[in-house]
Amino acid sequence: MMLMYIVGAYLVSGVLTMGLVSEACLSKGECSTADRANSKLVTYLFLAGVLAIAIQGWRGRLWGARSRIEMAPLAPVSAASEPPLTR
Repeated sequence: MMLMYIVGAYLVSGVLTMGLVSEACLSKGECSTADRANSKLVTYLFLAGVLAIAIQGWRGRLWGARSRIEMAPLAPVSAASEPPLTR
């Protein structure tokens, strides 16, 4: 499941790059200072996203991926049939 999230983050970073970096930089490699800064920003956001996905994935907190289900201990059957103790 974590791999699917990372692929999604990669696709989102590609869309962000196309939106923030100029056409001349993408097609001809003629990048301005702002283009390089935006490209680095998208790269850092992608890396931070992958780190967050890895951490939350190992904790079992990603949407669509379950962690271990913990059940409360069951009361003994004999205790259920006895009336509660009163003082």
